[in-house]
Amino acid sequence: MKTSLKVTVCGLMAVMAGLAVMSMTFENQRASSDSKFSESHSLNEREVVTSRENITDAAGNLKPEAVVSDNKGAQQVIEWQAALPSQFQGTRVVGALEVDEQGNLIVNSQAKQVLDYFFTAQDDASIEEITTWLEAYFSEQLVSPAREQASRFLAQYIDYKTQLNQLAVEPDVWGRLYDPGQLVTPSDLTSLTRVFHEREALQSQVFDQATQAALFGEENDYDELMLKRLHVSLSDASEAEIQQQLASLDQQLPQVQQVEREASQLAIHHKELSEDIAGSDSATQYQAYAQTYGDEAAARLIALAERRKAFDQKRALVEAYRDALGENASAQALNDYMKYELGLSNGDIQRINTLEQIAK
Repeated sequence: MKTSLKVTVCGLMAVMAGLAVMSMTFENQRASSDSKFSESHSLNEREVVTSRENITDAAGNLKPEAVVSDNKGAQQVIEWQAALPSQFQGTRVVGALEVDEQGNLIVNSQAKQVLDYFFTAQDDASIEEITTWLEAYFSEQLVSPAREQASRFLAQYIDYKTQLNQLAVEPDVWGRLYDPGQLVTPSDLTSLTRVFHEREALQSQVFDQATQAALFGEENDYDELMLKRLHVSLSDASEAEIQQQLASLDQQLPQVQQVEREASQLAIHHKELSEDIAGSDSATQYQAYAQTYGDEAAARLIALAERRKAFDQKRALVEAYRDALGENASAQALNDYMKYELGLSNGDIQRINTLEQIAK
C-alpha cells in the first residue's frame, strides 16, 4: 500500500467542509451567464429619489451615497457597499438573484454565489454585519415575494454553514489540502470521505431534495469524483494502471471543468518551475521555460519577468519617495512623481496605488 502521494487537490477544500468559497475568477465566469432578473423588476415598490443614472458609476456599481425611499417616504441610505472591507474594492457582486414569471425567487447556484460573495468577508466581519449587507442588497435587487424568500433562504444558508463548521477534521489535514504540493495519506482520504458524506447528510437535513440538487449538485458530483481519484492514486495498482484509471475518471468531468483542471495543474507546475529557477540568470530561465513550453512561450515569460522586475523596482522607488516626503506625501505629489519622474503609465500608477491601499 502506498502510504502517501503528492496529488493535485483542486477543489478539495470544498470536500472537507465546503467552508472555502470558490475562487472569484471561476465565479465570474459562471456569473457571465444571462440572468432572468431584469432592471424593470428592481425597486418598483419604492420611489427612487435619485435617478438610477445618478446612483451608479460608469461600471454599473451602486454608489454608496445613493439614497432611496420606501412608499411611506422614509429615506434609506444604501450603505452596504461602503461598509464592505477593503478587499471588495474594485469587485462586483458575483452570481445573480433570478425570479420566475410569478416573481418568486429561483434558489439555484447563482443565488448561492451571491451569498458566498458576501461571506468571503467572514474573517473580517460578523454574521450580523454580513446579514445586514445582504438584506440591503435584497431590498435593492428584489421586490415581494422574492425579497422575503431571499431572506428565508439566507437564514437557511446561515444555519447550514453554522452546522457545517461543527464537522470535525484534523488540522494537519486542512494544511495539506490547502497546499497542493503536500502529501495526502490514506488517513486523510478516510477523513475526506467521512466529511463528504456528513456534508451531504447535512444538506439533506437543511434543504429539500430539489434545492439541495440546485445548490450543491454539481459541487458534490465533482468532489465525489475527486475522492475516487484519491482512492485510485493511493491504491496498490501499478503506476500504469493508476494513470489509466485516473484518465478514465477525468473523462467524466464536464468539459469546462476538464479545461479548468488542466489549467490548474499547469499553473501549479509553472509555480514549481519558477521557484526552482528563481535567482538564475535569464539564459538559464529561458532554457528551462523553453524545454517545458517551447521557445515562443519562453521568450514571453522572460519578457514578463523583466517587466515585473522593472515594476517592482519602480514601486520601491515610490515607497522611498513617499517616506522621504513624510507628512507632505499627498496623492497628487506621488502621482506626479510616478508619472513624470518614473514614466509610469496610468495603469501602473493605479496598480501601485491599489497595492498601497491593500497593504494598509
